[in-house]
Amino acid sequence: LTVGAGIDATWQGMNLNLLLGADQVGSLIGAGRVSGSLLPVLGGLPDLRGAHFSLTRNSPVASGIGAWGYTPRVGMTYAFSEATRVGAAYTGRSHVSDMEGRATLTAVDGVAGQVPLQGRISIRDFQMPAVLNLGVSQRVNERLTLAADLSRVYWSSVMKDIKVGFAADAGGDLNILLPQNYKDQTILAVGGAWQADSRWTLRGGFRFAQQALPSSTLFAVIPAIPRKHLSAGFGYAVSPNSSVDFAWSHAFQESMDNGSLPNTSAPIRVSHAQDNATLAYTYRF
Repeated sequence: LTVGAGIDATWQGMNLNLLLGADQVGSLIGAGRVSGSLLPVLGGLPDLRGAHFSLTRNSPVASGIGAWGYTPRVGMTYAFSEATRVGAAYTGRSHVSDMEGRATLTAVDGVAGQVPLQGRISIRDFQMPAVLNLGVSQRVNERLTLAADLSRVYWSSVMKDIKVGFAADAGGDLNILLPQNYKDQTILAVGGAWQADSRWTLRGGFRFAQQALPSSTLFAVIPAIPRKHLSAGFGYAVSPNSSVDFAWSHAFQESMDNGSLPNTSAPIRVSHAQDNATLAYTYRF
């Protein structure tokens, strides 16, 4: 039996340009999801067509807003034999400060044109969910190891609303709750590793997840909808103490429709596929 625990330093950031049409703004106001002293200012414009938030840094690796925090972890493994192991791990929800930074809120009016307001924006209490993992691995022979993991991701406790707060430099504030209503998610992953020789290890796997995001709260700019992932990679032992590892994953294209206010003005269909690659070097002391 092996038991471990740790606390990860966590940083998260966000770049976002979001345009809300007048009907979306009206729907949010009608649902009691907008407050602040800037609300009557926007309502006083002669022909309000929408509101645009811009919180973006145009750089390869940068975020318009960001924050630091921590994430707790605990886990254990138990060896039934030299060939068979089971494990369990729990990652707590993250504890990250409100993401803050500079932003521009632009009111789009049919008569007055674009009315930009400079200020500071915060995305409040934007946390990653707790995750419970259960897994088993079986060494079939000296070269082949197979593994399976079952995970439960507790999205519903952290992703009910995206909470946006804006404070204009000239005075006044605006607070918006953008509905998300994520559901808890179950994920099944299977994979294997093949020890080709004393230096090379080949890996591959597949992951299938339930859909966490309801179609009625889909944003075109936040298409977090892929459910099926294929992965492959290799490890190369440079020496007894060091190795190089490469991994690639492909999220198969998933499509979702939304025709509901307040997160879209007109019916939309969003399609999303994604590829990720990781290269790592490890040295063991």
